[in-house]
Amino acid sequence: MRIFLDTEFTDFQNARLISIGLVAEDGREFYAELSDGWDREHCSQFVIDEVLCLLDHHPLTTMTRTEAAKRLLVWMGEISDTVQLIYDAEIDWRLLTTLLWSIPFDQPTIEGQELNWPGLAMARRHEDLLKAQLSDEPQRHHALVDSRALRVSVLQTEKEFRARSV
Repeated sequence: MRIFLDTEFTDFQNARLISIGLVAEDGREFYAELSDGWDREHCSQFVIDEVLCLLDHHPLTTMTRTEAAKRLLVWMGEISDTVQLIYDAEIDWRLLTTLLWSIPFDQPTIEGQELNWPGLAMARRHEDLLKAQLSDEPQRHHALVDSRALRVSVLQTEKEFRARSV
């Protein structure tokens, strides 16, 4: 099953994971905010202004890196023995794998695929759909909100282009 991934992190120079959102193709969701591994002082001004204010700080979603990795592996394992993670920025994949490979696991099998459309028309349509999803979204740059938007825009783009080829 495909799972759509987005992360929020401190900065591009020395990225440290702050939060992670995943939405399965069937709509199931996972969200975690990390209580360790990063500090406000590591954050860029953009992250301070646009990301930190969106953190939920909810006891059910705020956890240590180790707890987040364990819960995420359980969640993915409940979805399928093999999951394909779809992301639109390589840094999302890198931060996820760093998180997961900090603990031992053998299931599920995890494959990553950076979003790469086979044609310019599909790429443009996806970008238009993604922008439309997020244009009026007050929580843009919240990992779960952005992963939801990525899922909707990918599935809609695929649906439209399948309809054109019939």
